[in-house]
Amino acid sequence: MDTQIKGDKEQELGLAFSPLCDRNSTLVAESQIGFIDFIVSPSLEVCGDMLDRVLRHVEGHKDGAIAEDATVPPSRTNLTSSPANSPSHSRASPRLFGSSPCQSPRHLPPGGAVPRPWLKCLENNKKMWHDLSDKDAELREQITEASKKRSREYANGVDK
Repeated sequence: MDTQIKGDKEQELGLAFSPLCDRNSTLVAESQIGFIDFIVSPSLEVCGDMLDRVLRHVEGHKDGAIAEDATVPPSRTNLTSSPANSPSHSRASPRLFGSSPCQSPRHLPPGGAVPRPWLKCLENNKKMWHDLSDKDAELREQITEASKKRSREYANGVDK
């Protein structure tokens, strides 16, 4: 991982490790779960909401005309003579949304929300990292127990 290479360089230079850069103490699985929970999921949620809003806007302008709309800034609503606002460049153009239902949604599905297929992918990915995290925790526990046992044996003179 690039972060571990950065951590190695920081160690060579005698610097403190940046977050998640120490290859010996960073819990990769847990950090990936946090990345999914706090960066990826919220970002994709915003993207899904944006897609819903764009598609609702497109549904309201199927004829290619741009009408007054509270979601469009007033300075942009009167530009109907622009080539970008012509029917061939409309937001409902097949070039943007595909010419067949298999290419891209042209209509909001029942319930008014664009499907979010990425949610299942995120769920599976997060489950994989949780499983790995559980295995890592078991391994860390075994290492800790072995280390404690070794320390006790050394303290009792078994290793002398």
